[in-house]
Amino acid sequence: MPTKSPLRFRFFLYLYTVTWENLFSQKERFVQIMKKETQQLLFVYNANSGAHNAILDSMHKVFSPSTYDCNLCHLTYGLLTENRVWKKFREQSKIPMQFLHKDEFVGDYASKFGHNSAFPIVFLERGYELEVFISPEELNIMQSAQQLIDVIQERIKKISQ
Repeated sequence: MPTKSPLRFRFFLYLYTVTWENLFSQKERFVQIMKKETQQLLFVYNANSGAHNAILDSMHKVFSPSTYDCNLCHLTYGLLTENRVWKKFREQSKIPMQFLHKDEFVGDYASKFGHNSAFPIVFLERGYELEVFISPEELNIMQSAQQLIDVIQERIKKISQ
């Protein structure tokens, strides 16, 4: 009765091992690619969505700007239109950006990520992960759209290296 060759067994064991190792390395590479490719900045305003809220926010900016709670709104928008410097940067930027009001963020992301964040805030979304990109404290001390743009460019440069 012939016996199975140890060499043949080792060969099949090698193929089996290489195949599984290859599958796992491919999976890791796929996850890394997906995280990198689905990278975006997620801006969350400290304001609620809707026309009614937009009108109230605009009035608040005019009548009591020092007590207005959304410095991100102030940096990126004037009374009725988007800040020109900011708009030009946003349109020319290569990194995707998404803009949400706090009620939209809570509805779309809080259950997925469990964030109890202060607003306004900017997250870096990579794949299925969120990390703080610009904190509320940083946003609240910024004085201009250009300052916001400079911080974004500096940090994007760091993570791209």
